[in-house]
Amino acid sequence: MLILLIFFLLFQLSDSQLVIHLNSLKGENFQNLISSTLPYSLYVSANEDSTEILKQIFVQGKNLDEIRDLKNSKSTGFLLSPLKIQSSSAHISSSLPDYQLASLKGFIYVTTTKQALDDSFLVYDVAQRQTIRTNHTGNYTLVFLNTNPTYSSTISNWTQGSSSTAKMYKGYPTDLLEDSFLFSNPVEPVGKDLKLFSVVEKFSVRFPIFYFKITNSLLFQIESGSFDLDGYSTAGYDSTGFYMKPRNEKPKNFTITCMKDNRYNGSTGILMSGSNLPTDATLRIKFNADDSSFSIIEIADIRIPGFAVNMIYSSLTVSSNNTDDGEVYVQYYILQDQFVGTTSTVQQTTMIPVTTTKGSNRGYAVWVLIMFLCMIF
Repeated sequence: MLILLIFFLLFQLSDSQLVIHLNSLKGENFQNLISSTLPYSLYVSANEDSTEILKQIFVQGKNLDEIRDLKNSKSTGFLLSPLKIQSSSAHISSSLPDYQLASLKGFIYVTTTKQALDDSFLVYDVAQRQTIRTNHTGNYTLVFLNTNPTYSSTISNWTQGSSSTAKMYKGYPTDLLEDSFLFSNPVEPVGKDLKLFSVVEKFSVRFPIFYFKITNSLLFQIESGSFDLDGYSTAGYDSTGFYMKPRNEKPKNFTITCMKDNRYNGSTGILMSGSNLPTDATLRIKFNADDSSFSIIEIADIRIPGFAVNMIYSSLTVSSNNTDDGEVYVQYYILQDQFVGTTSTVQQTTMIPVTTTKGSNRGYAVWVLIMFLCMIF
């Protein structure tokens, strides 16, 4: 009895975090109480788990396989429809033994009451490639659930309206104001005014749950799987992108080639943060120039907001040290500024008189030859 009481308290503690991992459930018809405040909505993400097992786990008369496959009929993507719990407390129960439930990898995501009543609170399953689109006006919270083996999601083809804002956060949203976003657009470049970048580069995240807070129109594509940033070439003169080093994974160097126009000056910047990092964790950025020269900046404290250099380099290489057990988040940006002209432009204009001069010399030689022959005759 004491063991059951301890388990029940632990379950309530984990449930207060709004995510119930299926491998924490007790089987053999035990009534696992969902103790959130009514009303609330719940969603199931369990793409790696057996359909036959999920069909034997029930909430309010529906099995988890049914709940997992609830899709919004008005959406062409994988926008989920919730199971709404409104009038009485709900339990999760299964006749399966504990060891079978312990092998599961999915989870149940439980919303707050405010979120359950909000039509602009949208939850997606990152199972297949899909297009995410918000309308021209309004505030939105978009939550993404991912239970693939590495929790990897890739975001691409980003198109953002001129009056739109977007911020990305790790984990699930609460009803409190957030301030620790990992990525944003517009960006506040170091020492400059807020800037909306027209190009957001393709990037990957490694979270089972993450979300965006968005105002007004935004369109992007998301799919399950990772994207290797090393060797990537940016797609715009003004652009921003994102990189993260996952937890419990050794850091890897990555090099990005920067699209630039030598007729303009500009700046290259880094915004950074981290999670579960030791005090001796460092970030190292190497800026590579066209003439093979380079500049290296070592960041001794990844918790500082960021830095920038007043030059657009041909490429930049990012690496970190002593970050194996933690996570590193880096938002980079390339900001084109004023027209300054280049030596290549001067060379191009001086090629024309050089070519003309060569043509004049040939004409002069022919004229001299004719005069010489005339004198002989």
